[in-house]
Amino acid sequence: MDPPAPELARLTDLHERGLCLQAYRAGLAFGSLPEWRGTDARVLAGRLARNLGAPRLGEALILRARRQDPGHPAARYYGAYAVLGRGGPLEAWGHLRDSPELEGASPHLRADWCALRGVVLAYLRDFEEAERWIERALAIAPEDPWVHVERSSLLEIEDRYEEALAAALRALELRAWYRPAAQAAAHLYSLLGRDGEALEMLSGAARVVESAPLAADLANLQTELGLHREAWATL
Repeated sequence: MDPPAPELARLTDLHERGLCLQAYRAGLAFGSLPEWRGTDARVLAGRLARNLGAPRLGEALILRARRQDPGHPAARYYGAYAVLGRGGPLEAWGHLRDSPELEGASPHLRADWCALRGVVLAYLRDFEEAERWIERALAIAPEDPWVHVERSSLLEIEDRYEEALAAALRALELRAWYRPAAQAAAHLYSLLGRDGEALEMLSGAARVVESAPLAADLANLQTELGLHREAWATL
């Protein structure tokens, strides 16, 4: 079923706030995630599936949306991200190389597209060009927390961990308990030998955010720290 625009907007808002279980339960009124119709709905279904612990289903739904509507900006963007996860940066670059701008997209999505180009270029070790694209994304949408998370990823790839952490924390200033930023910050705290702060970050986020990947990160860290009872409760 194709969710009506107002309902789709409500489900998207719940997802953006990290309330993925609530979005999923409300969305069951329109069928299971694979049954959602319309490109925007299919993309959202894929994103929800990934946050609910079904990454392969999520990628499949997003790639299906891109195949069926290849010109749709959101399907192109999230499809490129799915390709990055499945095929790596070189294959993803093949989908990004010929489209410096995401035609027809909102400024927010254009900024995310530029940031994705930057991260993929960083994986390919072209750091000068990668930084140029991240700066372009920040110029388009300086208050977009995801762009700051992508900047954090670039800095981590460059082994600039302190700066990467600062970028992730900036994303959290822009949106409290933003799931990708909380995971990025916790990961960087661990890389810097600050496991206590990593544990505090993930524990705090898990009380607010409904996300299987975040809970998995918390359980893994608790296990590494010997907190087995707590890890079992998290699982």
